[in-house]
Amino acid sequence: VLLFRGLLEAAGKEGADRLNQGTFYLASALRAAGAEVVLSDAKISRFMREPREREDLARILKTHPDITLVALSLYDAYFEDASALVSFIRERTSARIAIGALMPTRDPESALLHLSGVDFIGRGAGEELLPRLAALAGPFDDAAQGALLALDGVLAIDGGRVYWAGAENVLRVP
Repeated sequence: VLLFRGLLEAAGKEGADRLNQGTFYLASALRAAGAEVVLSDAKISRFMREPREREDLARILKTHPDITLVALSLYDAYFEDASALVSFIRERTSARIAIGALMPTRDPESALLHLSGVDFIGRGAGEELLPRLAALAGPFDDAAQGALLALDGVLAIDGGRVYWAGAENVLRVP
């Protein structure tokens, strides 16, 4: 699973070089569930302006072709940049892409409609949901569809088909 150390941190902001606390919770939950975690230092605020950001992420995706899930935090202020990032990732990997955080939790339908290339939209506590989504990152066979529909707080899209897996429910927000 590919996570971003501080995707939303702006250049020069205090703590921009440290692991984001949310990423720490997600990585811990994923590792406890047995998932391998790969971390990127890409910053969404610089992603389209600075070639090195794109080169570094391309290198990670090439070096780790076994990544099956990419997880992004999404906030309204970063929506256009997130769209470019999702397109960049989608062009380089067949990994599923999951988004979460404030915007998808508040308005999952808008996130699904306006951010093409995303496979999962999670609402609420990502550290509870993301390990379950990592287990579903392969092909959407009947078993995977059943497991997905048993979850709460997820909108998913596969092959043009939208799955509403208790998306009206927000998982516990710690």
